[in-house]
Order: sequence, then structure tokens, then C-alpha cells
Amino acid sequence: MVDGLWSSSGHERILIFTTNHRDRLDPALLRPGRMDMHVHMGYCGFVAFRELAANYHGIQDHPLFPEIEALLREVEVAPAEVAERLLMTDDADAAVEMAAKLLRGRKAGTGEDGGYIKQKLHVGPRRPRRPPAARRALLDEGIGGSSRRGQGRGAGTGRRGGGEVRGRGRR
Repeated sequence: MVDGLWSSSGHERILIFTTNHRDRLDPALLRPGRMDMHVHMGYCGFVAFRELAANYHGIQDHPLFPEIEALLREVEVAPAEVAERLLMTDDADAAVEMAAKLLRGRKAGTGEDGGYIKQKLHVGPRRPRRPPAARRALLDEGIGGSSRRGQGRGAGTGRRGGGEVRGRGRR
């Protein structure tokens, strides 16, 4: 149960809720006592980038920093994406170059981000799904593969068995 100060009963607990759509949450969830602190996690800025580079590689300055600063003003990238690139190698120069490549690709819209956005958000063209009856017809014709389910009772008499359907059986 998530409710007020007294619900912890002497045990300290920290619960973290995340959402991309705060406006869609029930107002009762947002009231004090339920959620006491609201933190906006925005996109990565140059100050955050420098802090990540310093934490992960101990560098305070790099020849690519001016380009990265300009790119971060133009593109939207999550700090986690930048951190992921910085952590890919122990070589500081290579890590900063990988982060810069991510930002250049995001600016150009060429997908230099390794398809991260498309993979995570399932963006892009989707092949149309066949209606269930069309899929069943393909399975009946043997196009759907050769795996045979339900080989116990009535093996060879089900839809995938190629024979006619007898009785009620499983679908």
C-alpha cells in the first residue's frame, strides 16, 4: 500500500515511480503523502555530459567538447543513452567519439544511434497482420511450418496434421 507517512510503520522505504505522462495519472497519486518529491528527468545538456565524462573517464576537457556542446543544443538525447556510449569502452577518447557519433547521427537523422529509438519504442513500418482466419488457412495448407502440437490424442487429425478435423479437439 502506498499511503501517507504512517504507512511505513517504522520501516523507511523509498518508492520510485516513473512516467512519461504525468498528466494522465490520477490526481490522488500525486498528492503529498503519496508522492512527496517530483523530479523532472529532462534531456542531456552539456553540463550533464561533462559530469558523465568526468565520472566515467575522469576527463574535464576534450577536443570534441565544443562540438558536443553545440550538438546537445540541437538534439534531444537522454542522459542514459549518452552514459551507455561512454561506458562502452575504457578508452576515454574512443568513448567521447562514440558519444559524439551518437549526437551527429541524431542530428542528421541517419540512425547512427544504432536503432536505439526504433528498438525501444517499436517505431517504424510494421508489416500488416493477417486476420486470424487467413493465418489458419495458411497453417491448414502446411505453409505455417512443420511443428505439430497436440501429438498425444488424435495425432494427425488436428489443423496442423493435414487431415480433416474430427471432433471438438483443441484449436
